[in-house]
Amino acid sequence: MNVSIEQPRGEKMSRRFRVACIAAVAFFLIVTFPAWSQEAAKEPTEAGLWDVVASLYEVAKASGEKIPGDVYDWLRQDLQNIGAWQYRVETVPRTESAALEKLLNEVGAERWECIWIEREGSNYRLIFKRPAKSYLKTIPEWDVLRLLRGDEEGNE
Repeated sequence: MNVSIEQPRGEKMSRRFRVACIAAVAFFLIVTFPAWSQEAAKEPTEAGLWDVVASLYEVAKASGEKIPGDVYDWLRQDLQNIGAWQYRVETVPRTESAALEKLLNEVGAERWECIWIEREGSNYRLIFKRPAKSYLKTIPEWDVLRLLRGDEEGNE
């Protein structure tokens, strides 16, 4: 089956017009691309990063968590939490399926994930894990490392 689609008369584009359109689009991209790439390559200033870190530090203090009094110590401590895990072990009687369901719903609401269940006598032992809480996960690690390097060099 051979199907050809013909354009009505008067709507055919000439070869020169198509070449001119392609050239115009190419010219537009060449002229505007440097402006796009400069916008995308802008790095946040160190002062701007410190503002973000300071606001995250205040949020951590307000949450009631035990955190270091110095923002640099907090920064180092929180950086270690990126990629770290917390674990939790719970024991539930095997005969109480309602208690097991209640426990799973409670810890699931706190974002714990059950990774292991084993029998232990007349009980089940459940092991849960979740990512350690880190306020700095929202900041690219490279920027955090830049801040720490500036601290060590005495540049604030």
